[in-house]
Amino acid sequence: MAPHFQSDDPIVEALFLGTSRRRGAGRCIARRLYRRLASRRGSGARPRCRVVLALDIARFTSRDEATQIHLRAVMYRIVDEALAAARIGRRGSRLEDRGDGLLMVLRAQASLDTVLPALFGNIREGVQDHNATAAPSARLRLRAALHAGFLHHDRYGVAGDTVNLLFRMLDAPAMKRRLDDEDADFALAVSPNVYEAATGYRLIDGKDFELIDVDVKQTRASAWLYLAPPPGPARHGSHPTRVAG
Repeated sequence: MAPHFQSDDPIVEALFLGTSRRRGAGRCIARRLYRRLASRRGSGARPRCRVVLALDIARFTSRDEATQIHLRAVMYRIVDEALAAARIGRRGSRLEDRGDGLLMVLRAQASLDTVLPALFGNIREGVQDHNATAAPSARLRLRAALHAGFLHHDRYGVAGDTVNLLFRMLDAPAMKRRLDDEDADFALAVSPNVYEAATGYRLIDGKDFELIDVDVKQTRASAWLYLAPPPGPARHGSHPTRVAG
C-alpha cells in the first residue's frame, strides 16, 4: 500500500494520480489549474502538467567528432532501454535532441512514482554498464535534471518556467563541480517540489541527496543533487531512489 502523504502544493498532488489515495481530487486540481492558466494567458495557451527531464553528456565538446557521435548513440540506446524497462516508452512522450543531450517531456500517464526509481535507476545502470567495458576516451558521464510542473506546447516545441528551471539545474556550476570532484558517472538534480513529493511518498531517501545552489543567468534557486558512486567494484550499489516496502 502506498504511504499516505499530502502536500500543500497542488501541482505535487496532481502529479501523483497513480500513487495518491486522492486520485479524484488530484484530477480536479489539475483541471482547475489548467483552466486558471488558460484564462490568464488567452486561448492560444495550452498549459499541461508534465514530468520533464533533461540529460547532458559531460565534457562533450572536448571529445573528437567520432567519439561525440558514438556517445550520442550510447545515450539514446540507454534512454530507450530505460523507458522500455520502466514501461513508459516513447509513445505519447516528446523527445527533443539538444546535440550533447536531450529534453524529454513524458506522457501524461508517467507520474513521478513511475519515473522514480525505475527510469533513473535504469539510466544510471546503463551508463555504468557501458563504462565498465568502454575505453577511457569513450567513457560516458551523464548529468540529469528532473522537474515537474506546467509547460506550454506550441508548433515549435515546449516552453515555460518549468523548462527554464530544468535547464538551469542541468547547467548549475555546483552540479558540474561535484560531478568532477567525485569523478562520478552519473549525477541527478531534482527540483524542490519533486524532492518534497518524492521524499513524502518515500520514493527516494533524502539522505542520498545534498542541497546545491542553482545560480545560472538570472536564475537564483536551489536543487537536490544525487551523485552515483565513483567507478569501482561497488559501482552497482544502491539506487539513487529507494522504494518503500
